[in-house]
Amino acid sequence: MVNIAVKDNRPFYRKKRWILSLGFIALLITLFLARHSILKKIGHYLVADDANYVSTYYAVLGGNSAERGLAAAWIGKQQPNARFITTGGNRPSQLAAIGIQTYEAALTREKLIQCGITASRIVTLNEGTSSKEEADLLLHYCQQNKIQQITIISGQYHLRRLRMTYEPLFTKAGIDFKFFGAQEKDFDPDHWWESENGLIYTNNEYIKILYYWLKY
Repeated sequence: MVNIAVKDNRPFYRKKRWILSLGFIALLITLFLARHSILKKIGHYLVADDANYVSTYYAVLGGNSAERGLAAAWIGKQQPNARFITTGGNRPSQLAAIGIQTYEAALTREKLIQCGITASRIVTLNEGTSSKEEADLLLHYCQQNKIQQITIISGQYHLRRLRMTYEPLFTKAGIDFKFFGAQEKDFDPDHWWESENGLIYTNNEYIKILYYWLKY
């Protein structure tokens, strides 16, 4: 009978497991130490605005009419000849609860006027209940009115998704588009994880980015 010696590899596998375990622990420590930098990058990735945002026409998207209207009015005071298009076909439920039936686009228009922008500089389109619908609406409006350049104004944390939505449509149509981010009180890209609203908004926006990427 021939005896065949079998090499015992258990020490090697034990060593390998230890190396993997130490590597995993080192990774966790690195992530923990760099957590603030990583979290800030997650927030700032959403804020995809343009340093040079100047255009003749500005579209103020529906939602958060106070903050977006204020941002648009600030631009309007810097550029006396700028024109504004407000969009948004949703009816704010908070106002409907007290018997006020209006559209987001109309609310943004009122905010602009309240801030000193004359009504003659504003076109109101009471349509568009989603970012995609508003993109299609504005594309059609630009084509009808031969507008070759426009800046989109929306909340900071929406801009990455809006770029994904507008780029294929407006690039194909040969329309130059830019983005300007209105600061929103419930979202701070440097500290979004420190508040409940910041967590909700950031989480929801990344889910929407995935949804838009899969659907459009």
